[in-house]
Amino acid sequence: MSDLLFYCSTLADRLGLSGTQILYRWKKQMMAKIGPVADTLDTRVQELERELRRVERERDILKKALAIIPIAEVNMRPLCIGPRFVVPACVKA
Repeated sequence: MSDLLFYCSTLADRLGLSGTQILYRWKKQMMAKIGPVADTLDTRVQELERELRRVERERDILKKALAIIPIAEVNMRPLCIGPRFVVPACVKA
C-alpha cells in the first residue's frame, strides 16, 4: 500500500496537482462508470502485483543461494555437500 501512495504522490507532482485525493476521487469515479469490468480488472491487477512480489522474493532468495553455494568446477567434478553426502554433477557426454 505504501508503494501505491508513493506512485500516486509522484504522479500528482508530475501533473501539478496539490495532492493525491484528486487522483483517488478520479479513479473512484471512473471505476463507477465502467462498472463490474473495472472491479475485475482491478482485482486482476492486484493478483498480478502479488505474484510479481512473490517471484521477486524467490529470485532474490535464489541469488543469495547462488552466492553461498559453491558452483561445481568447469570440469564437472562431483560437488561435495557434506562428509556423507555427495551430489553428482552433470556428466559430459
